[in-house]
Amino acid sequence: MPNHEQRILIIACVVVGVDSANYSLILPVLPTVLIELGVEGMSEAAVTGGLLVAAFAVFQLLFSPLLGACVDRYGRKPMLIGALVVLALDHLVLVFAETVWVLFIARFLAGIGLAAGIAVSAMVADVTAPADRARRFALLAAAAGIGFAMAPGVSGLIAQFGSRAPFVVAAGVTTILLFVTYLTLNETLPKTSRQRIELRRCLPFVQFKNIDISSQTKKLLIMLFAFEMTVASFVLVWPYFTPYAFGWNVQMVGLSLSLVGIGMIVTHVVGLPLFQKVASDGLVLILSMTLAALTLFLLSSTSATEIALALIVVLALCSISDPLIYGFLSSSVPLERQGELQGLCSTVGAIAALLSPLIFPPLFGWSTDGTRDFPGMALILGAAFAAFGAVWAFFLDFGKKQ
Repeated sequence: MPNHEQRILIIACVVVGVDSANYSLILPVLPTVLIELGVEGMSEAAVTGGLLVAAFAVFQLLFSPLLGACVDRYGRKPMLIGALVVLALDHLVLVFAETVWVLFIARFLAGIGLAAGIAVSAMVADVTAPADRARRFALLAAAAGIGFAMAPGVSGLIAQFGSRAPFVVAAGVTTILLFVTYLTLNETLPKTSRQRIELRRCLPFVQFKNIDISSQTKKLLIMLFAFEMTVASFVLVWPYFTPYAFGWNVQMVGLSLSLVGIGMIVTHVVGLPLFQKVASDGLVLILSMTLAALTLFLLSSTSATEIALALIVVLALCSISDPLIYGFLSSSVPLERQGELQGLCSTVGAIAALLSPLIFPPLFGWSTDGTRDFPGMALILGAAFAAFGAVWAFFLDFGKKQ
């Protein structure tokens, strides 16, 4: 029988895995659902789908600071339970939606549901020593990778029973997780450590100026932004870059992304402990961002499928930066501020999610518009963000090996 700390880690991994799966579960069926709701043609569906992604990013940006503050004020478990309820409702709205505008309401609910990830990250930090947090966050990242890699295939199988069937399954899984969480988890934040909510800490953008966190934490948040933009340059451009550069079909693109997902899982579960035995976390972070910059640059200019597949496996190794950054961030603030910190991290992710679709796909379109033929330009910009992250990490004070 697992102890409470082990139960927290298990539930946290399941929550982030389900949350990641919920995101990628929608992707294969979203065009069909949009067309069923009256959107005309795949091109318009792509535009509408992009607006839905942007809407979620906006809600993420607006809600993250407040949700983080609520996690520190009302406790981890109540906010996690509430977020799972909202996520279950989100899936039911998707099941019964009869107009496109209702889908935007679902994105609003999904934005509130972000509290689930914020709460479980804070819970893991509560019960983990600072020296072990990078390893624990690596497990969370691996769980997210499993969810993201498996969900599209599962969604495709379930969709044969109807385009909304994946949403029904997602609602059911989330509801089961809700009851398991309620029955098995205890609160990890003592009432004596609760923080009152201050409006100045809950305003997007303004929070970075008003919040009393260390300069090191702020520098690490910039590091996180560089990493998020690096990832976005690949994720947003790859489905367009590969058909253009290599002539890949949809199946091949999906296979390559699954390969990346599998590589991320292996990296987080097996690679991080091995790297930590031979080098400090700070050095591993610098090397991984440097390798990401080099890999994206090489991807931008290769014309061979075999080389591209080999390079994306290497790129998956670079995802080790994610848990390292979160580990450093978590260690930079006290336990009673972990929820607020996770809200800040979510805000940084939302900013990247808003900016990246406005930068990388248009840059790809501009560089392949007929007068220019350089599809890898957007990947080179991603390499520049990674190189900036490597240089930025070099000047950070990580202290002794964790």
